[in-house]
Amino acid sequence: MREPVHQPGPGSDQSHAGVQDVRGPARPRGGVVRRVVIAGRGPVAHRLAHELARHPVEVVVLGADRRRPAPNRVLLPGVLAGTLPVETVAMPPLPERVRTGARAVSVDREHRVVRTESGECVDYDDLVLATGTSSPVVPGDSALSLSTVDECVRLRERIDAGGRVVVSGGGVLGVRLAQTLARGGVGVDLVAAAGLLPGRVDPACAEVLARALDPSIRLRAGARIAEHRAGRVRLVDGTTIQATALVAPDGRPDGGLAVDAGLHVAECGGVVVDSELRTSDPRIRAVGGCTADPGSAEHAWDRADLLAALLSGQRPRRGGGPRTRLRAPGLDLLAVGDEPGEDEVVLSDPSSGRYARFVLRDGRIASAVLLGFPHATGVVNQCFDDGRELPGDLRALLFGPSAPDELSPSALPDDALVCRCNSVSKRVITSAWREGARSPEELSASTRAGTGCGTCASALTELCTWLNSEEAA
Repeated sequence: MREPVHQPGPGSDQSHAGVQDVRGPARPRGGVVRRVVIAGRGPVAHRLAHELARHPVEVVVLGADRRRPAPNRVLLPGVLAGTLPVETVAMPPLPERVRTGARAVSVDREHRVVRTESGECVDYDDLVLATGTSSPVVPGDSALSLSTVDECVRLRERIDAGGRVVVSGGGVLGVRLAQTLARGGVGVDLVAAAGLLPGRVDPACAEVLARALDPSIRLRAGARIAEHRAGRVRLVDGTTIQATALVAPDGRPDGGLAVDAGLHVAECGGVVVDSELRTSDPRIRAVGGCTADPGSAEHAWDRADLLAALLSGQRPRRGGGPRTRLRAPGLDLLAVGDEPGEDEVVLSDPSSGRYARFVLRDGRIASAVLLGFPHATGVVNQCFDDGRELPGDLRALLFGPSAPDELSPSALPDDALVCRCNSVSKRVITSAWREGARSPEELSASTRAGTGCGTCASALTELCTWLNSEEAA
């Protein structure tokens, strides 16, 4: 059996700042402990490392920095809008048993070795590519990707100085950012070359979503950006937009490592994977934004949990399949599944920004899209995950007898899930509050609520505010 490779290569900087040394004594190779190397430092890599650390697996994350945890970029629009404090967006610390190292720059598949930018070589039993997305190349001045707190601060400074913001991309992050900025009084042009939520919703839903956007947003569906220079964004059709900033939050799959390693990569640049996230090399998996079908943050979390179970030899919990979740001020959308069915039920009310489409097979959800029905998403999510039949009366499910859009914290049942990503209920959060976690940041650190897809951050803050006010009363 091969020996592990830990030696630094030529030009290695053995004092690489901010990383824990992955070099060390040779580990046992008797098949007792597998080493999983994760290439990436974003939220999905972080989630996967946390889940794997629960099991007897050696975990190495290449690209992580313990001194500066990566932010959960899904939460950054809230920081930009001033609805979330900066302290809430950092991912929680990695478990101590997780080892970290410099960013991966190449993969030797034959010898199962990853070389890092500091020159070290790290061997693996399983390699996971979780490199996320990269900003699209725009001629001229670069676009902000809104992937760091520093970029949030820079964008906030430009917004405060006045001027419009051009958001490039009609994906979940692009639409959420555009809507959040517009509701905050910022002039926004949303340039969506492929339309709104391409591949996630059907054209009829995309049309209703376009009408549901804040009326101040100038939606430029089908338009493409030609260049960005000196405060101007020029489109391919010749239109020029005076803009204080160009932001491209959705990005393109970063499949660079996979391309260099000779793995199968789709035309979009994303790594092609099967249902168990294997690439064309069965020893290498890929998850999250770097794949050809990344889905939303919530879906990426589901995939990370699935992968953690598979790599640690556990029985995976099988969710229903692809999932897209978009929540922004005045917008609530859920899309699940992509399978064909036998029956279809559609309800469309463009004037009120509502749309629902269910594709059913034997009364169960093959795929579904809900826009503007926030109180029904929980039931639909659960039925989809568990493979249960939907309630017979879909209109009652969607509209309900005077069902409010969202229950107040006081009316929320104790067993209601506040954070679906981490299965955190109101009862768990209340218990953590009673034990001394009195701020959203402390509650998040204690329960992991809000560290997933980010859609529950406002609910967590409201629940914390209510608990504190109840104590004061």
